[in-house]
Parts: sequence; C-alpha cells; structure tokens
Amino acid sequence: MTLFKSVTATIASLALSGLCLAAQAQELRQNTITVTGSRIDVDDLAAMPNVFIRVPADFIQFGLACQSATRDASERKTELETQFNALVKWAADKEGYELFGGEAGKETIPLDTISFHEIQRTVYGNRQTFTLVLTADAMKDETFDGVKLRVTEEVEAMKSAGRVECYLSDNQFLGVRDIDEHRKTLLKEIAKEMKDMRTIFGKSAVEVTGLESRVISQPSGSMIVDVFLPYKLTLTSEK
Repeated sequence: MTLFKSVTATIASLALSGLCLAAQAQELRQNTITVTGSRIDVDDLAAMPNVFIRVPADFIQFGLACQSATRDASERKTELETQFNALVKWAADKEGYELFGGEAGKETIPLDTISFHEIQRTVYGNRQTFTLVLTADAMKDETFDGVKLRVTEEVEAMKSAGRVECYLSDNQFLGVRDIDEHRKTLLKEIAKEMKDMRTIFGKSAVEVTGLESRVISQPSGSMIVDVFLPYKLTLTSEK
C-alpha cells in the first residue's frame, strides 16, 4: 500500500477583507471503464483528491451475457430460464466466484432478490438475452489478463441449455473488498494535510467537508485501485 500526498491551493478571491485560498477535490463523476487485454481506458475518470491510497484489486467484475436464437418463443424462454437457474447453482458451488444482477462497476443486486423474468430482454427478432455481473476473486500476483483468461475458460466450459450461448461482455470493473477499513487511515492523512496547509500559509482557518461520505474506489491501472474520500478542503487567511 503506497500513500500519495500533495498540497494544492487555488486562488479564489482577493478582497479588502483578506486573501482567500481554496483547494478542493473536484466533484466525483460516475466513471465508466473499458478494458482491452491489460490496457484500461477510463472515461469520465473521477478527479483524485489530495489524499488517497493505492491498493491491489481484490476482484474483477465482468458483464456476463447469455442469449438464445431458438425460433420457438416458448422453447427459447425455457432454455434461457434453465441457463439462468444453472448459473445460480454454479455460482453458489464455485469458490471465488459470485453472480449479481445489475451492471459491472455500478449498482449490483444480490441474485436471490431477482428473478429470471426481471432480467430477460428481447434484442431483436427471435433473439433473447439476459445479463448478469460475474465477480471473480483475483489470486495473489495474478494479472488482469490472467484473471480474464481464467474467467473466459470457466464461461466456455459451462454447459449450455439448448442453443443458449454465454459470453463475457465489454463491461468490466476492478474492485476492493472491506473498503471502509481504509477510512481511519484516510482521515489521519487528511488531518496531516490540514496541518501542512496551516504551516505553509500561516495563521489561517482550515475547513474540511465531505468526511461523512462513503469511501470510494476507482481503477487506476491494471489490477490497481485508488481508494479515497471525496472531501473538500478550504483555507481562508485570517484578517
């Protein structure tokens, strides 16, 4: 675990009452990532605050899609529902793997709270599909390519119901477990940041907000995750 710190300040206004300086983390935006091989392209990457922690990813979430093009609608539906139930059992018996509803990297829903009928979709014509989120634990020293290859082989080895085909989609996300365990460390380092700002700028009032927020993680590289609180730090010189 490597801790990164930096001190930044932005001139907010210059008035008769004194000089005001502000340094703040930019508003967090929803990040969407696409992974191709071991290369990660991040769109709408959340701006990093001054204090964050860089940790290895504990797992990768993959979008898992299953589809059938069987002409008979009733038979097609039966095939997909059979496949869904088989996946539920597979995930329950398979150590290191979990299945959820929802979308990788966004909100996920426990599988036991949804039904097949809630996730089935008609793509076009006689083609129907459903999608799930497949979470795979990362083994020690395992690369992203290694995890994806292992998961791909697991999916390809699954027994298919009728003409159902299952495959990994382009939605993938790196994650870390027990993320709130990092909160105490982050708070201590943010407090040091406040102390440093007072030392640099002299007699000043320092205010920090956002510490009530949940700890957030975002991918920053292959199998690397940044963990932070989206806090706002404001420093105002005294009169």
